[in-house]
Amino acid sequence: MRGDERAEYGDGTSRTDGGVTPQQVLELNSRKSAPTDPDEKRHDSSSEASRELLTEWVATYVDDRKIATAKQIVNESGREDVDIGDVGRTLGCRNVDVTPGGFLDEVELSKWGDANVTSWVFERVDGAVDGGTQTRGKYLFKPDLVSEISDAVGDLDDEYDIRQSADSRRIGVSAAWKRAVTLALVERADCELEELLTGYDEEHWTSVGQYVDQLSKAELTNLVEGLLDADDALGTGHCWPREMLIAIHDVLVSGIDLAEVAP
Repeated sequence: MRGDERAEYGDGTSRTDGGVTPQQVLELNSRKSAPTDPDEKRHDSSSEASRELLTEWVATYVDDRKIATAKQIVNESGREDVDIGDVGRTLGCRNVDVTPGGFLDEVELSKWGDANVTSWVFERVDGAVDGGTQTRGKYLFKPDLVSEISDAVGDLDDEYDIRQSADSRRIGVSAAWKRAVTLALVERADCELEELLTGYDEEHWTSVGQYVDQLSKAELTNLVEGLLDADDALGTGHCWPREMLIAIHDVLVSGIDLAEVAP
């Protein structure tokens, strides 16, 4: 039999001389030419900043189930250091499970929408979050929280600004704003400021006030977290999220005792 001749076997299958059926050849060529699933070779291209933003946003806005676009998430976060594309890319990585372990484990994530606009569906794994006592602060957006806290502390109008766009409001606060708010919380606490300042040495500073004036935003954040007796980190040096501002609002505006506030 010549090499290009076909042999008919007892099962009726026609094979080439090499023992491969024409159907198998077609299937093999089809697999070779088929496009590779992009998710199969997906690597983690998320950023630490976008993961931080999304973690804070989920904690603040996802009580049970929420649908949002990357643009909406960035606008609601009030962050200006993370762009929309970075957030969308990070959500895509989380959707195919290539992000670091533990990231957004509290929610199930899925896509929703058409090819032009991708929306993301966030669903709490354990169901709706228990709202507990609903204070006034829990019904306010971040700019409103900052505004009312500023009014309660006093003389802070020049230390924050609200930027209005067509579909969002963004809030920015200065280090002086955070310092004044921190000191206002200290006044409500049943302790002396010196007890909270681990790095303060009276031999190197003329006064406690001088020492406080040079504290960084990150150090002020740590101080507030200590005052609120938070089990986990509430904010970062550059961002006090809505959840943290609600706790501050409860104390400074609503007059709730620090010991009763649960951040």
